[in-house]
Amino acid sequence: MPSVQNGGRFSRPIHSLVLDTAPLLTLPYGQIKSFNASNYYTVPLAKEEVKDETARAALEIWGQELKIRQPQAKSIQEGKNCSLYEADISDFFCKEDGGL
Repeated sequence: MPSVQNGGRFSRPIHSLVLDTAPLLTLPYGQIKSFNASNYYTVPLAKEEVKDETARAALEIWGQELKIRQPQAKSIQEGKNCSLYEADISDFFCKEDGGL
């Protein structure tokens, strides 16, 4: 996990930040961008979940910066294993996210 310096800024670069629907719609674009990640990703389901016009406009702000990718089965399994280790699998994955 990146270490945090004074002011809440990350001291190590973040290569990729994966976003679910909730932060994409509830956090301001600038706040997410303050993580200074090299890449921003979400899953196809996150985009499909957005139905109303206002929420779609929030996603459109990202343009080509937000890459839509389906995670590989191996990546999903690694996420499940990590969340089992941390005892938070019910919070980490819903049926649609991990096929649970």
